[in-house]
Amino acid sequence: MFDLHSTLLVNQVEWDSIYYRGNPKTLFMVQKSSQDETAFLFSNFELLMRRIKLLQKTNIIDTIPSFDADAQSKNLTLTIQQINNCYMKSVKWIQKYFNYYPRFIKNHFYEFFSEVCR
Repeated sequence: MFDLHSTLLVNQVEWDSIYYRGNPKTLFMVQKSSQDETAFLFSNFELLMRRIKLLQKTNIIDTIPSFDADAQSKNLTLTIQQINNCYMKSVKWIQKYFNYYPRFIKNHFYEFFSEVCR
């Protein structure tokens, strides 16, 4: 499994690092990486993608096709309770370890899933 937060290609720290100690009093921009460092990181990322493609062509690894969210959402029906449960699971970890209680994410969940709610 490959997991990379793309913000680390252009910023020195994750964009959400300002929330690591709970809800911040004010918002501020994280420090950007230098142009040279960003170019270096993108170059290394491109090299990694080429290596993965080569491993795939030689049948050493197998990759899973990307998920087609639009096609899947046409057949998906959710209840408000299911969306609420998903939200509660997604924020449980950050509440426990960072003492962070998001103010707006729940509204985003409802807005994102509004078309598939019954």
